Amino acid sequence: MREKYLAVAVGLAPAGLVGLIFVVIPLAISLYVSLWEWPLLRPGREFLGLGNYARLLQTPDFWRALRVTLLYAAGVVGLGTPLALMLALALHQVRRGQALYRTAIFLPVAITTVVAAIFWRWLYQPYAGPLALLWQVLGWRPIAWLNDVALPALILMALWKQTGYYVLVYLAGLTALPAEVHEAARLDGAGWLAETWYVTLPLLRPITAFVLITGSIFALESFGPVYVLTGGGPAGATTTLVLYLYERAFAFSELGYAAALGWALFVLLIPLIWLQFRLWGRAEVAA
Repeated sequence: MREKYLAVAVGLAPAGLVGLIFVVIPLAISLYVSLWEWPLLRPGREFLGLGNYARLLQTPDFWRALRVTLLYAAGVVGLGTPLALMLALALHQVRRGQALYRTAIFLPVAITTVVAAIFWRWLYQPYAGPLALLWQVLGWRPIAWLNDVALPALILMALWKQTGYYVLVYLAGLTALPAEVHEAARLDGAGWLAETWYVTLPLLRPITAFVLITGSIFALESFGPVYVLTGGGPAGATTTLVLYLYERAFAFSELGYAAALGWALFVLLIPLIWLQFRLWGRAEVAA
């Protein structure tokens, strides 16, 4: 029995060591730093206790960044989830060329975030970009996308970049659904719409929960597109929590306050991470 436990400990040791080095120790260090006024570029620091957290709750910029982050996540997840589901349902009906369509839909996911953001910055050019030319052809007033509608422009870019991944997730779920249930529904006279609403969608609830949770986590942690496209502007209208954290740490040299912001984001993500683990646990039990 002792040899068995020893073998298990030896097998888990590498993963435990990686978790200790890259998760536990950085979390402990960030929690320690958050208790101090810790300048990045000058010597000396002062112990504040919970002072950084009190300042965080009293700072309008934090609440604005939190509001922008939640609006961005709501837009990306709220629009992206039904869009991915509808595309997957349509693509699932295709019998020829499905691999080509899957590749085309997934291609934006494979593009790096910085390259995608630069591409969309070119699209959003107010007078010479493709969207501006399209607006001129249609006879509409030109839009300064990254000034007048900066947050919706970010959400549109995120939908283009991320939806393909969730389409493939839904397609995998659709492929795994039992064929007998659909055949029984057809024998009962159900049309495609009734079959989809009463049979397919209920069976896809675990997939939808996975898409909602992971999509929310990715959206709340978004940094690259915001940094490249808008830099948080105009006037902080697109400054997310992660970008606000970055600015406090590296532009204003406030490591302690930035660490407190990181823990605020972590607390915001805890319910989503817990739900994700619960979902995985239920999937393993069902398997």
